[in-house]
Amino acid sequence: MPMPLAPPIQARWIATGHPEVTVSWGWCASPVGPMLLAWIGRELVFLGFQGTLSRDHALAELRSQWPAVPLQEQEAARWRPLVFAHKCVEPLPVCLYGSPFQLRVWQALGQIAPGTRISYGQLATRLEAPGAARAVGSAVGANPLSWLLPCHRVIRANGQLGQYRWGARIKAQLLGAEGLSLQPLVTGQQLRGQRLGNR
Repeated sequence: MPMPLAPPIQARWIATGHPEVTVSWGWCASPVGPMLLAWIGRELVFLGFQGTLSRDHALAELRSQWPAVPLQEQEAARWRPLVFAHKCVEPLPVCLYGSPFQLRVWQALGQIAPGTRISYGQLATRLEAPGAARAVGSAVGANPLSWLLPCHRVIRANGQLGQYRWGARIKAQLLGAEGLSLQPLVTGQQLRGQRLGNR
């Protein structure tokens, strides 16, 4: 199936601990293979992909973000037309729980325009934290709503994919669906300057 653009989201950003509720979860199909979803009521709280990993691995990733609440498996197919809507009628309700810094990074991910790429360092600069590229990278890697908050558009400045929670193949597929190549974002001279500045 073709990969549509991600729908707009209506997000709640909560910088506190997780609520004491049951989180529903389930698998459904996606253009890049099996997709793991979790939700509370009508709000999506997690989206990930199996990729080349096992389903147990993906479920462990979900559990790592919701370690102290019951998880209940349910039918998730109803979410697919909402997540992969070719024509969006209204924003998709989502809710994100994280530290204040994580929420800042995730909000910045949502501002990366379709069909564009950005390096980890450039994202840190956007957040007015130019020396915190590694911390930004960690927060990007913990993004609970892959694709909806497009962490796949963050790559290394030299054009390499960099880390991706669901595997390099999925990241390459998501970038390819947007017509994005893996060319360097900066020149060799700029890269050398960045390395010197980070020493």
